[in-house]
Amino acid sequence: MKVTVLGGGTLGALITFFIENNIKNVTLTNVHSPSKGIIGVGEGTTGGLQHYFSSYQPLGTKRLINEREFFRETKANIKLTIKYEDWCKKDYWSPFEPNMMAKEDLSVYDYSFMNHNEACYLNKNTHFCKSNKTGIIKNVSLNDQWSNHYGYHYDGNLISKYFLKKCKKTNFIYDDVIDVEYKDNGFVKTLITKLGQKIETDFVIDCSGFHRVFKEKYKLYTRKVTSSLINRAMPFLVQYKDNEELIAYTIAKGMQYGWMWRAPIQSRYGMGYCYNRDLISDEDVIKEVETLLGHEIEPVKFIDWEPQITEQIWHKNIALFGLSSNFIEPLEATNIHGALVSFLSFFNHTIVTSDSEHHWTDNLYNEHVQNKFNKEIVQLYENFESFIQLHYLNPKYKTEFWNWYADKSNWTDTNRYHIEKGNNGDLIPQDFYEGQSGVAGPCLVYPTLLDLELVPPRTRGVCFDEHFSEKAYWQVNHIDNLCKRSYTMREFSQAINS
Repeated sequence: MKVTVLGGGTLGALITFFIENNIKNVTLTNVHSPSKGIIGVGEGTTGGLQHYFSSYQPLGTKRLINEREFFRETKANIKLTIKYEDWCKKDYWSPFEPNMMAKEDLSVYDYSFMNHNEACYLNKNTHFCKSNKTGIIKNVSLNDQWSNHYGYHYDGNLISKYFLKKCKKTNFIYDDVIDVEYKDNGFVKTLITKLGQKIETDFVIDCSGFHRVFKEKYKLYTRKVTSSLINRAMPFLVQYKDNEELIAYTIAKGMQYGWMWRAPIQSRYGMGYCYNRDLISDEDVIKEVETLLGHEIEPVKFIDWEPQITEQIWHKNIALFGLSSNFIEPLEATNIHGALVSFLSFFNHTIVTSDSEHHWTDNLYNEHVQNKFNKEIVQLYENFESFIQLHYLNPKYKTEFWNWYADKSNWTDTNRYHIEKGNNGDLIPQDFYEGQSGVAGPCLVYPTLLDLELVPPRTRGVCFDEHFSEKAYWQVNHIDNLCKRSYTMREFSQAINS
C-alpha cells in the first residue's frame, strides 16, 4: 500500500514517524516544501505526546526514542500545567491531570476550593509548579518515571526536524503539490508537484496546515466557530535574563483584547498575543505588550485564521489532521492534542493486528467507518470549543472583547448547561463525558468552573467525610516530600544536557 503524508511541520513529522514505526507493508512518502515555514516559536503540548514516543501496543509499549535525546535536540522543557493570570478575580491553574485523591469524585475539587480557595489544590502538578520543581526525582532514570503526567515545551523549529530525521524508511520529496489526478470515483490517484514529479498513492494524509491542499478541492463542509473572537496571533521571542530560574508550566496571561502565552524552552521564551484583529490594531497590540514587559519586542510574524470545525476530515482516500482541518485557537494546546487524538482514533478504526504487527485494511475506504469516525471527531472539537470558551466567561477586564464573552447569549449550549445546573443542583461526572477519548472531561472542566466562580462548590459528597482531611493532609505531605527530591527545571535541563 502506498501512503503519502503531506507536510513537514510538527504534525506531519509525528504522523510520518508513527506510521513508519507501527504499520507493516506500507510504502511511505512524505512531501513537504522547505520554503514553507512552520508556525511555532515555542509550543506546548499535553501529556498525549508521550504516546508517540512508543510503538503502538495495547498491552505494553516499546520505547522508540530516547527521551533524554529528545529533550536535548528539541531544546524541550517539561510542561506540568498552565497558569492563568489576570483572566478573572484571581489567578488559577489548569488541572492538566486527574486528581490523585479520587479521580471520579468531583467533591475532591469542592473540598479543595472551600478549604484552600483553589480547586486544584490536591493536584500534584500544581504543587510542583508552586515549589518550582519538575516532579522528576533526582538520581532516578527518566525511563522509570514515564508514568508522570507531563507534556512538553519545545522549539517548534526543531521538533519536526528531530522526528523526520528518525524516519529511515520514508521516501522524502521536497516540493509543493500543485495538482491532483483523480480516479472516476473521486479518489486521489496521483499527486503532481511543482517540479513535475508524479506520486501515485493509495491514501493521502494531509498535514499541510493552513495551506490546506485538499480542503477547497473537495469543498468539505466546515462550520464557522461563533463562540470565539480570537482570529489573529502575534508570536515573538524573549531571551532569558541572566540566572533566571526556568518554570515548568505555560503562562496564559489575560490582556485587554485577548491573552498572551509564555512557553519556556531551554534557551528562551516563546511568546505571543492572541486577539481579535477587528477590535485592536497590531500597533496597539505591540504597544500593550511592550508596556507590560518594559522593553521592545520584534514580532516573528502575524498569523490569521477563522475559527472552524470541519465535519469531514476523512473523505474518500484522504484524511486531514491538524490545522488543515480544525482550528479554534491555541488555548489549552487543543490543536496538537486534538490532532494526535484524531489520528490515533483513525488508526484504531482502520488497522488489524496479527502476531503483534499492525496492518491497514480495506476499512481505509469503508464509508460507514468514515462516517462514524467523522462524527466522533466533530464531537471532540465541539467539546474543545466549549472548554476553550469557558475560560473567558467571568472576565477581569471590561473591554469590548471581554464584555462579548460575559454576555450569556454568546455562550455555548454546553457552558450554559453546566453553569445553570451547577448553580441549581449537583453536577456529576456524567454531565461532562462526551463518549470520545481525549475530551476535556470532568477533571478539567469542573475545577475550571469552580476557580472561575461560575458555580459554587457543593457542601456534601463522598470527600466530605470525617476522614478526608486526614487523606488530604497525607496527599499534600507526600507531594511535599516528592518536591524535596525532585529537580528544578534548570537543574533538570543541566542534567539532561550533561
